[in-house]
Amino acid sequence: MLTRLSSSVTNTLGILLLFSPLIASAGKVASVPDGNTVVFLNADEQITVRVAYIDAPEKGQAFSAPSRQSLTKLCLGKDAVYKMVRSNDSLPAVAVVTCDGVDVGRAQLERGMAWVDIKQKAQSDLIALEAGARQVRRGLWADEKPVPPWEFRRPLRRTKASLASRSDEAICFVDRRGEYRVINGARRYGC
Repeated sequence: MLTRLSSSVTNTLGILLLFSPLIASAGKVASVPDGNTVVFLNADEQITVRVAYIDAPEKGQAFSAPSRQSLTKLCLGKDAVYKMVRSNDSLPAVAVVTCDGVDVGRAQLERGMAWVDIKQKAQSDLIALEAGARQVRRGLWADEKPVPPWEFRRPLRRTKASLASRSDEAICFVDRRGEYRVINGARRYGC
């Protein structure tokens, strides 16, 4: 009886977490894959969460390692709270993350380790934090011409698209959804 009850409560909490951006959850940060992603260990399951409103340098991009190190110092091994902004089964959840009472998105912007994400509607105070770091040339802003992550990712997409448009149907490509071929300029999944 108690097992069924606790399972029911857990399921109900999981459903509420998915559908309500106002619910906060807590867990210990198990790893930090990059400058804007943390992995929580919560009740023996790992939950990957992307920090809301920021976009950090990609792996292989200038300042990628310092950005990841900054977020690691803020969160790794610490108890943290995250409040969902958006949840999607195919992508990491997006949440405002607080480690030891510090909003890590704001901290990454103040330290010059991330940009304000142009795809999300960020508050003007976050834009001001980025502008402050930019003005004093802190973090990635010390670079002569820092390249935003969305522009860094763009050439990779163009290369794939140009290869795909010239490809024959025998070539298979791979993305996060799986293997695909390009037939008449459109992706057809399943090779």
